[in-house]
Amino acid sequence: MDSHNFTDSSAPSTTPFDDEETLADPSATPGIPKDDQLLAGAISIYQRVWTEFYTWGCRDALQALDSLARPYASLRSNDLHSGYSLYLDDLLGSDDDYLSRSDDSDCLTVITMRTRMMSYIPVCDTITRTSVQPHTPYESCTPADTCISRHPQDPAASDRLQFIPYADDSMFDYISKMPKDWYIGFAWQHEQKDPDVELIRLEALRRLYHGQGLSISMIDRLCLLPNARRGNEAGILWDTMQRDLIVWPGAALSDLSPDPHPNISFVPRAGDLKGRIHSLLPLFCGNLSCIHAYCPVHVGPHAKPSARKAQSKSLDLQTRDGWHPCCTSCFRHIEKSQDGIEVMVTEWDDSEIADFQTVLEIIPDESPCNLAIICQKPCFEVYHYRCQIFPDENILETSTDRHVRNRDMNIEFVDSIGPERHMTYDYYISE
Repeated sequence: MDSHNFTDSSAPSTTPFDDEETLADPSATPGIPKDDQLLAGAISIYQRVWTEFYTWGCRDALQALDSLARPYASLRSNDLHSGYSLYLDDLLGSDDDYLSRSDDSDCLTVITMRTRMMSYIPVCDTITRTSVQPHTPYESCTPADTCISRHPQDPAASDRLQFIPYADDSMFDYISKMPKDWYIGFAWQHEQKDPDVELIRLEALRRLYHGQGLSISMIDRLCLLPNARRGNEAGILWDTMQRDLIVWPGAALSDLSPDPHPNISFVPRAGDLKGRIHSLLPLFCGNLSCIHAYCPVHVGPHAKPSARKAQSKSLDLQTRDGWHPCCTSCFRHIEKSQDGIEVMVTEWDDSEIADFQTVLEIIPDESPCNLAIICQKPCFEVYHYRCQIFPDENILETSTDRHVRNRDMNIEFVDSIGPERHMTYDYYISE
C-alpha cells in the first residue's frame, strides 16, 4: 500500500468514542498491510470530524432551546420599608403557634397587613387520574409482503433478520416460513444506528475520499468505518440515503466534493417538488414488496412517470360516473359555472401553483377530490385552479377518448418486476 501524506495537521482530539469498532486494529484482518501512518492519519480525521460535529451540536441545541424560551423581563426590586420589616418581625415573634410549628410542615403563611391576622394554608398534592383514550386503530403503511435478499452461501450476508411487516401479529407465523439456521437474531434488536454517528462517519468518509485521495476499497480495508458500499450491499452510503441529512457546517462549508457517490451529488431544493421527484424516482423501487429507495433486491432501471396531456374538460369531471361528493367543500356542490367558485377561492402563492402544476403533469385527469388530498387544499379550489391551468378550449378529445374515460375502471396493483429481474437468490415471505 502506498503511503499517503495526510494534510489534516490539527492535533488529534482526545474526545472518547462510544463505539469500539471505531479503533479496530487493521492487523486483525488478513491481507491488510500494517501501515500505522495511514491508519493514524485516518483516525485523526475521524476524531476531528467527531469533535467538530458535537461542538456544533451543543451550540445548535442551545440556540434551538433559546428560541423556545419565553422573553425574560427583569422586575424592579423594591426594598421593604424598614417599618414593615420590623412589623413582620414583631408579628411573627409574638405568634407562639408559628414558633412551635415544625420546619418540615407543608404550609403557606398568609399575613393580612390591615388586620394583623396570620393564617396557615396546608399544602397537599392533588393527584388527578385521567383515563388516556387509545388512538384510533389504523393500518400500517408498510406492505404485507417483503422480499429478503440473502444467499445461504454468501459470507457477507447478514446473520440478523431484517424487519418483517406484521411480524408482531400473532396470526403471522414467520418462524415456519423462514428456513432454519439462517438467522441468529433480529436486526431491529441489535443494529441500533445512531443518526449522529452516521453523519460523522459519512463526513469522515468524504474527507478521506476527496481530501486524502483514498479509494473506497482502501477505506474499507482500514476497518475504521463500516463498509461504505460495494455493489448493492448496504453500507454508510446506502443507509444515509434512506433519510434526509442534517446540514451542519462541517459538511456544508467545505471545498471538497459533496460526497463520493455520483447518484447523490445533486440535492434539489426543499421547495422544488419537480426536481425532487425526478431525482428520486430513478432510485426508487416501486415493487410492491419494497417501495423504498435503493432497493438491494431488484435491479433497475425503474420507470419514471412521463408528462401527460389533459383530456378531461371541466364538465367531464363533474359528470364522470362513479364519483360522489367527497365532503362539504367538494367541487360537485358548487355550481357548474365558475362564477360561484371565484368568490370563495383563496389566492395560492407561486410555489403552491408550481407544485400543483407538477402534480397535474403526472395525473392531469385525476379527480379533484383525490388531488385535494394530495395537495392538502379544499376540493373546490383544486377544481378552480385545474380549470385555470387547463382551460376547456385547450383540451382536444375524441368521442373514443370520452367513452374510455367515462367507463368504470377497476385498478389492480401488481408487481411488474418478474423473478428474472431479481439480483440474487430471493426468499419470499408472505402473510
